[in-house]
Amino acid sequence: ADGAIVDIHSEWTDGVDRVAPKFRVVGYPSARGCAAAYFPEANALVPLDHVAEGSNTPVSKSIVVRLEAASSY
Repeated sequence: ADGAIVDIHSEWTDGVDRVAPKFRVVGYPSARGCAAAYFPEANALVPLDHVAEGSNTPVSKSIVVRLEAASSY
């Protein structure tokens, strides 16, 4: 819900639990199932050893995430 405080968890295949804690949800007209976050605040979600072919940049433009109520607020 708009205004909720959540922890953002990255869903990646390597089993590492990457979390960006205590983000405030802001309702915005976008495609269903999509989310956006600012970087560097969301860098914790990016698996740095997974990069794009050619540019060698981290995969930060396509990360599957889940939102959970903030663990401690």
